[in-house]
Amino acid sequence: MPKGYKKGEEPDIEKIIMLKYKQDPLMFYRFNKAQLKAIECVKEGEPINILTFGNGTGKTFILVAIWSAIMFGTENPVFQGGIFSNWRFPKSARLCAPEPLLSDNGVIQRLMAQLFPEGKYEQLKNKKQYYSFGRTTTGWTWDVMTYDQEATQAVGETKGLILYSEPMPYALFAENMARLRAGGMVICELTPMYYSAWLKDEYIDKKYLTDKEGKILGKVMHVEGSIWDNCVENGGFLTKKQIELLLSRYPDDERELRETGKFGSLIGAIYKNFRKEYHIIDDIPEYHKEEYEKNEYTLYNVVDPHDRRPFAIGWYAVFKNGDIINIYEFPDERYPLHHKIKDFGFTPRDYVNEIKHIEMDIIGKRANYRIIDPNFGNTPTFATNTTIKQELYKCGKEIGYELVYQDPPDDIETGHLLVKEYLGYPEKNIRPKLYFLSRCKNHIFGMEHYCWKEKKGAYKTIDERPELEYKDFPDLVRYLVLCNPKYSEPLKEQILYQKRTIGTYRGA
Repeated sequence: MPKGYKKGEEPDIEKIIMLKYKQDPLMFYRFNKAQLKAIECVKEGEPINILTFGNGTGKTFILVAIWSAIMFGTENPVFQGGIFSNWRFPKSARLCAPEPLLSDNGVIQRLMAQLFPEGKYEQLKNKKQYYSFGRTTTGWTWDVMTYDQEATQAVGETKGLILYSEPMPYALFAENMARLRAGGMVICELTPMYYSAWLKDEYIDKKYLTDKEGKILGKVMHVEGSIWDNCVENGGFLTKKQIELLLSRYPDDERELRETGKFGSLIGAIYKNFRKEYHIIDDIPEYHKEEYEKNEYTLYNVVDPHDRRPFAIGWYAVFKNGDIINIYEFPDERYPLHHKIKDFGFTPRDYVNEIKHIEMDIIGKRANYRIIDPNFGNTPTFATNTTIKQELYKCGKEIGYELVYQDPPDDIETGHLLVKEYLGYPEKNIRPKLYFLSRCKNHIFGMEHYCWKEKKGAYKTIDERPELEYKDFPDLVRYLVLCNPKYSEPLKEQILYQKRTIGTYRGA
């Protein structure tokens, strides 16, 4: 006899179910195919868990459901075992999301009311427009951050669980990682679309977290979920007709991304015909080997100066048949990727010494032609009122290594078209004329990630301005091809000069 009923009284089954539902709301839910994959993924307790789901797949629902199962527990059999039965990290969480999702009527608050046990938690706004702090009767606390907040506001106490809803800013993600100093988990749910490509590059593709020595510290778990996983045939809630109708409302260029949850960051790529399998080579091909070893190629050096970040510098070998190979770059393999370096202390004299070192000691050939960004290269510096171009020439002359840089044309549209022509279209049997040695990591990263800038607003689309964050090394290539690079026969005087001054080590 249920508690509270007298002998002979029939228990009210509906009241019993409602009471049980309030105590353990997760017990009565069934989950679709994608959501079940997410639960099994998180159950393993690995440090990074990334759920990239299509729209209409229930990704925010499963994030809050997993959060509830961790904090309160549940009798639902799908949440038994693993991290759900043995939470071994601090009982302190942080929820990060766009502010509209956090409002009183926002989806996250609605899901918390639906999936958290009644009377077992409380929330405070602390003068915010949304609930920014919470605690449970099970010993958990959490705070809330929006994506509009500065990443520096993420500093503070150690956390055991970081939750993200929708694509998040890189700076916030990086700062929050430091909060897991006592161990813990990150769980993200998002439809990536054109955003957060770094999640794929720096976490999903690498598959593991490692220390500086390469020792594996943990796995990066990734689950993809399609809207079809939420079809009634897969234990979901949408009929085939409902899914087809929903997909038909999206623009053509977004439909597949919203259907599958795949990253679309490269759909807006400027150089869509750049392919690793065709354009990246480990060494000078046999076809050009003899010419290269005899210095029978023309070497171009291109510089894109910057204020605080390092200059982007590239060297390109142009061969007799017109092929171009990017053979070296600076910053090179001694440094992190260019876009990760936020401050760099080189002076013009340092760059001159570096250029001389790379050409004399590594490439084994002095550049025949030098090109510089026509904008920043001709901007007077505050300290000397001379341009970067003038400073490089002056410092080079002082050490007997004169650097005379010329201005290229600066037509962005024409430059993009020319680069695409040089890249060719191997799928259409059009051979590439432009290649990159695999050690030129910045060129390769830039060519892959140089994308159209996103417009800001309710409906984000692709803008007609290049994404500035990854344009530096593609700009070098653009300046190069705009100068119509060609092989030119060296004069006898040039050959003698090379033999007198250049070492034989090329390091290719």
